Amino acid sequence: MDEGYGTSCRSLSGVGDGGESAAPRQNIDTYGFIAQCPGGVTTTLEPLYEDIRSLGSIFDVSDKAEEIVADMQSTVDEATALTEGHEPISIWQYAGEEIPYPAGRWGIPNSVITLAGGKNVFEDVEVNYAEVSWEQVIERNPAVIW
Repeated sequence: MDEGYGTSCRSLSGVGDGGESAAPRQNIDTYGFIAQCPGGVTTTLEPLYEDIRSLGSIFDVSDKAEEIVADMQSTVDEATALTEGHEPISIWQYAGEEIPYPAGRWGIPNSVITLAGGKNVFEDVEVNYAEVSWEQVIERNPAVIW
């Protein structure tokens, strides 16, 4: 394997795993998508756009990457125009089975909720996803379950 790609900076880089990744020691180039890396509240798709541009550069298809980003930005602009002037709707992005595992403040799900005119009821949780209790979900009283 000459290159490795992961949908999270933790997948390949060693970030958050308590040590260094083995990939650099094996001379394997890695790229962990920044759109899923910790680092504050994510309310735009800019980290995702940056990942697409980076992959375009890596694979020498930068023009195609820019086309994809422009198309996505146009779609987002159209969608956000629909929610302008409306009060945000409280949303719980549900993941998990028996235990609720909602999207927190980091990552693309929080961005999608925000751009769609919503307010993530677990935006105060400082991770991509976290285990919470059913009581916490009930206390947050989301208007929409996504």
